[in-house]
Amino acid sequence: ISVLLLHYPNGCPDALQPDGTSTKESVARTAEHLKALACWYVESVQLPALPVAFVGWSMGGPVVIEAAAGLLGQLKIASVATIAAKFLLVHEESPNKLVHAGVPLLLMHNSPGLASERLA
Repeated sequence: ISVLLLHYPNGCPDALQPDGTSTKESVARTAEHLKALACWYVESVQLPALPVAFVGWSMGGPVVIEAAAGLLGQLKIASVATIAAKFLLVHEESPNKLVHAGVPLLLMHNSPGLASERLA
């Protein structure tokens, strides 16, 4: 088992980043970083069929959902779990892509109704 810990750019997940980008832009940028890091790791250990699980807390929830949805077909996504995720920052189609691809998606301690409204 390997664990990769990823921090937000500038260490600030608030509404407006010090560099002027919004939270949604920050989530997208961090998801791109996570995708690149996950691909690099799988290639570096030379295990292309390595199952990858993503776990995100708070603002990390949208990051792991977006990254995993973007990596479908590139990596073997075993599961995605979020804890107290800021679900409104997730693109509407991303959780549906995961669920329809058969990826287990666990949303823990989420705001009532937000997740169920987005999953069809």
